[in-house]
Amino acid sequence: MSNRKLDDRILGDLKWARNFLTDESKWCRHNFYKDEKGRPVVAEDAYSACIIGALELARHQHITNFELQDNGPYNFIKDHSRPRRKFQTLSAWNDYTATHKDILDFLDSAIETRKTMLMERVNV
Repeated sequence: MSNRKLDDRILGDLKWARNFLTDESKWCRHNFYKDEKGRPVVAEDAYSACIIGALELARHQHITNFELQDNGPYNFIKDHSRPRRKFQTLSAWNDYTATHKDILDFLDSAIETRKTMLMERVNV
């Protein structure tokens, strides 16, 4: 898979996760996925998700057998968060510190960073 295709997919996954989490009822804490009653469920039954769960749901929209080990969107957002986070993991931040607005702002920032990276690669 070319870097350009992976980059485009990472951007698409970030946008998908941002769109999914726009409605606050779709965001959850303390589990990757929950049903409409707030009970933990597997991805296929998810009504809501944490930030990592939303990225996984996005990735599963287009996954193939050859891409099962690819975790590009999660790695990108983990790296994107490293310089400015005061929390140990994205899960801990999602579960204990972040507000819904923080999650959306963070994803917006990651999307803009990815767009800038893509533009820089095109202009080189």
